[in-house]
Amino acid sequence: MKDYYKILGIKETAPAEDIRARWIELIRKFHPDGQTVGGAEAERLKEINEAYGVLKHPSARAYYDLQRAY
Repeated sequence: MKDYYKILGIKETAPAEDIRARWIELIRKFHPDGQTVGGAEAERLKEINEAYGVLKHPSARAYYDLQRAY
């Protein structure tokens, strides 16, 4: 299972506001701004968005945290 907290570089206890702020920071850092994106950068953006997609929703985050416990 992917570690979404590690992908975003945040603590497991991070509040929603911090998760969103970190996501924005990473998107700005890795976004190609219309330039051709290499494989590694495209994969990193995909992982960042996947992680944020789960962690931004309280119910999805709770389920993810529960699954990680096992």
